[in-house]
Amino acid sequence: MQEKKHPIDIEVILDSITDGILTVDKDWNFTYINATLQRLYGMNRETYLGRNYWDVFAKAKQLKFWDELHRAVNERKAVHFEEYSPTFHQWVSVNAYPTEDGLIVYTKDITWERKLQEQIQDNEKNLRVLINSTEDAMWFVDKNCNIVLCNEHFKKWIYNFTGKNLDIGDNVLYEGYDSSYLDKFEMCYRISLNGKSFTAIEDMKQDGKQRFISVTFNPVHDEDNNIIGVSCFSRDITEQRNHMLKIEEQNRVLKEIAVIQSHKIRGPVATILGLTQLFNRDDINDPVNSEIVEGVVDVTRELDKTIREVVEKANAINK
Repeated sequence: MQEKKHPIDIEVILDSITDGILTVDKDWNFTYINATLQRLYGMNRETYLGRNYWDVFAKAKQLKFWDELHRAVNERKAVHFEEYSPTFHQWVSVNAYPTEDGLIVYTKDITWERKLQEQIQDNEKNLRVLINSTEDAMWFVDKNCNIVLCNEHFKKWIYNFTGKNLDIGDNVLYEGYDSSYLDKFEMCYRISLNGKSFTAIEDMKQDGKQRFISVTFNPVHDEDNNIIGVSCFSRDITEQRNHMLKIEEQNRVLKEIAVIQSHKIRGPVATILGLTQLFNRDDINDPVNSEIVEGVVDVTRELDKTIREVVEKANAINK
């Protein structure tokens, strides 16, 4: 027995679609409105059928709807566009297809998607403002060392030291890079891609002057804890480095002064103390007293010379 076939109800199918669907004839009069449009926009089918599209949606004449829907009809081609509908206070995605009898229009509410997109754009803008507000270089590379994100200070920093303009999409380990630096930085990226965070100090030449750079490498993980790249943070520490070297030099001088005080000064002082004990206070005219005084004078001169040396070294600390 042959199975009985049930007729396909096109209207039931169209009413079940979550997109709003309407059709107009060649005079732009409504010929069909599906259940979704009725439900979402309160468009009673019986009320709107036969009415003119541009009379119902008069504000649409000033928007993309007018140009795009007319283009679909005039050029006999499908069109797609997105526009804000002031009538329904929402963003809609529109696909329109010309037919022999007029036009079929699919609309979809994309307000939430647009708000999400705007939020993402705002977040990206705020992130870019944030990373560009620092004087330090910041960049992020993927597992192939291609730049995914970088701030303006990174671009300036890399150009100042290498003469190369790098931006998003470029490989940070480009050919032509000084081989000594290339090998060091490639090793640093690989170490971080293996899961280690660390900071490296590098000395580089800029305008013929030596600069000291601190570069921090941190592995970046995805939601599944897989390493997907390396975030880097670089800071010019030349001033701090020079200050540290100056402190180290000052400490060295202070140690020398301490040595001088403990050896070169203590000896003459002990000699003077010893001579004064030999001085004959009972007989001032004792000939030995003259020799003692001469000895004290000689030792005092040596002591004065040593004190001058200490003063010179102390003055050098403050230069």
